[in-house]
Amino acid sequence: MLDSTNHKTLIIVAIIGAIGAILAAVISKPEPTPSPIPIPKPIPSPIIPEPKPLPIKIKVICDDSYECGSIVGLPRELDGRSEATAKENTEQACISKGFILEKYTTLSHSISCGKNYGLVQWINGQFVHRELSICSSGTVRVVNTITCKI
Repeated sequence: MLDSTNHKTLIIVAIIGAIGAILAAVISKPEPTPSPIPIPKPIPSPIIPEPKPLPIKIKVICDDSYECGSIVGLPRELDGRSEATAKENTEQACISKGFILEKYTTLSHSISCGKNYGLVQWINGQFVHRELSICSSGTVRVVNTITCKI
């Protein structure tokens, strides 16, 4: 039989054992696993339509052969006797107005003069009035319209 001292000892041992079990459980309890960081879903890019090209604005800067020379400051016709000359003269006329050449036309007309006929040409970076000895040819080709892109 157990006497009261033994009984008290057993109770103390049981209490110490219970405390030990509780401490062991707390100490050996694994740390909670942190929840994974959520990865945000990609946000779809907005659909951006391709920009529409701006309409090309054009401006007729002259529609008369004498006017074509006047727009560059010289009251004569622009030389159009060759394709290269006409193109250079019309490109430079558009550039002088801050534009880009779109198209031009030339025409031939008869001339009646003594010795020289005056035409405007782009020479060495500027428009120049030149008196040319072409009267004997009887005709001259000049620029008569210039259309520029604005």
